[in-house]
Amino acid sequence: MCNCGDFMSRYRIRGIYATALTKIFLNKGHEIVQTTPIIAKRLNIEQDNRAPDATIKDSEEMKDSIVVIGFPDAVKNAINLFQTELPHAIIWRNILPLHAVVRCKIKKKINDTFIADIDGKNEGIIKGNYRLGDTVYATIVRPPIKIKYKAILANHVQIVGYYSKVIYGRPRITLSEFIKNKKQCDDLLALGMKLKAGRWGIHWRSSARFVDISTLTEEVQRLLKVGEDVLEKLRSSDHPAIVYENEQMAEILIPLTVKEKLDEVRHSVTPTIKGHHWAKAMGRLSSAIVDFSEFLTSKGIDNGIVSKTLMDFVLNIFSTRNQIRIAHMKVTGEIYELTPGKVKAIENGEIIVERRLRKYGMYDGLGAQKSPGDFDFMKFKPKSNFLIHKYYTKDGRFIGTYVNINTPIEVTFTKIKYTDLLVDVVCKPGENPNVIDYNELEKVYLEKHYITKELFDYASSLISKAKQIAKDETESPEEYKKFVQN
Repeated sequence: MCNCGDFMSRYRIRGIYATALTKIFLNKGHEIVQTTPIIAKRLNIEQDNRAPDATIKDSEEMKDSIVVIGFPDAVKNAINLFQTELPHAIIWRNILPLHAVVRCKIKKKINDTFIADIDGKNEGIIKGNYRLGDTVYATIVRPPIKIKYKAILANHVQIVGYYSKVIYGRPRITLSEFIKNKKQCDDLLALGMKLKAGRWGIHWRSSARFVDISTLTEEVQRLLKVGEDVLEKLRSSDHPAIVYENEQMAEILIPLTVKEKLDEVRHSVTPTIKGHHWAKAMGRLSSAIVDFSEFLTSKGIDNGIVSKTLMDFVLNIFSTRNQIRIAHMKVTGEIYELTPGKVKAIENGEIIVERRLRKYGMYDGLGAQKSPGDFDFMKFKPKSNFLIHKYYTKDGRFIGTYVNINTPIEVTFTKIKYTDLLVDVVCKPGENPNVIDYNELEKVYLEKHYITKELFDYASSLISKAKQIAKDETESPEEYKKFVQN
């Protein structure tokens, strides 16, 4: 296990945010290892192939977030850095440790999987051939991070080091996919066969290719000793418990304000257009366009002109789509695809999208029935913290206004995306605006610690403006006549 210092850790950083994050972490005294040649050149870093205490990389689920995976102190240091240097970032910590060894008890069966009690408070999902009440030794291979997920368990015991993992119940030798040199592969497989003991297998991590045999041998022998001690603890009781913590994990959501800050940091290292990280997070096509745009700036084309042209280009394509998707993410991590819509107009920089609702329900905060065929005229400006919904029945009766308070809205080629900051303002005709769900915003700050005090205060400061918007929009319900009847 890592003995990272409280103030300095070693990080391997990869992905679309790598240049900016490397700069930030270096400025705070942390060490960057196993960096790519292009980042090393940009930041004048000498190549250092020591194993990292933690890895920071793009999330596999979406490019708007990154994950930090590693030993506990290093993950904690990274979280602290994000909170101080990028306070609008939203942080989801693992509820249970990654690769923790647990003694769990089978509670129930659902189809071909079982639900197991991990520690009396948390549950995990595991596959195998079990009976209700069985005690099972397992490793958490996917910890719960966001609010609604259970842990994913595997029926083996795993102890993690810098260069290797030893795995009880899987007595074979495996290699990281990043070890590609044939001689290295052959040497590591041979060493693994020599070192493995009994039912313990060995997995060589990617950093194993950078160190000598004696270092690898010493680590494996140490991990095997730890593993045997863990097995004894597992056998000492049948009560569900976390017996050994290996690593920690966090996911960091990067809203537009943070992307723009990272643009500035990156520009201090290498020419960077405004909107670099916004566009890179959109996908391969926009990423290639960014590379071309920055190539133009390297040839002397004005950075501001290139940046504005890129944003105008994206908005122009967005406005011609027959269907606009709305990716509504909550601070708690859930992502909802709202009923899509079509751009009806762009007036003074404000985009108006018409949505025809499909299902029965209730309008949150308005106390009104929702029916198929109702209209939602959704209004917003790119980068705005407010998404305005104006609801009408299918025959044109105005229901009310709902102002969503969110991180700045990002427009892409096919959709808009933002993170709902939970507190909202509603207004019905003839009534004053009403703030709803402020307690939910308080909860994610005070109890869940997903957001910093700075982001909490910022979201709270938007309420008064949202109330004025809701009042003004409710007093001028003109969209139905303007866009439907005409």
